[in-house]
Amino acid sequence: FSFKPHLSPALMHQAQTAIFFKVEARFAGGFTLLEMLVVLLLGSLLVGTVLPAMQRMHEAAQYKTTRDAIVGRLGELGYEAFASGRSLLLTSQTAETSNTDTTALVSPNINATTPRATERTSSSRFPAEAAEITQAVPEALVLSLPPGWAIEAQPPIRFAFTGICEGGTVVLYPPGRAPERLRLIAPLCKVASDGN
Repeated sequence: FSFKPHLSPALMHQAQTAIFFKVEARFAGGFTLLEMLVVLLLGSLLVGTVLPAMQRMHEAAQYKTTRDAIVGRLGELGYEAFASGRSLLLTSQTAETSNTDTTALVSPNINATTPRATERTSSSRFPAEAAEITQAVPEALVLSLPPGWAIEAQPPIRFAFTGICEGGTVVLYPPGRAPERLRLIAPLCKVASDGN
């Protein structure tokens, strides 16, 4: 024989309502001070670990973008010489000695009064004059380097007006990082890392 107390539906509803209001009254006051301190501590730990990592990612992306722009322009120097119709010379430079033009990383001093077509025509008809043109004193290239950057070209690298270069080694000095040695491979001066 088992005894099961029988509660009417009205009594059952009253009991459930009383329990619900007790639980609701327990949390009606909001969060305790300890709970707020734990949340603040976890938030500050999260911010303290994420922000430095984001800053390092931003610096790495900025370095890669600047490096790729400089390396890209080094690869285009042969075309610069060909387009200008002048022999050009790449020498060692720092950001302080370079010009302040930010629109291009390379700004050759081009004399507009000497058209390339005339030089090409004369070089194809008169080999002796072509030899004189290729032996002409090259113009110095002025690289617009970002602040803190420098390049070293020892010996200086000459680009003929035909776009062909002698090849050589360029050392890139980024700020706060180890120098990087780049090779300009003749005759078209394709840029390659010295490790490749």
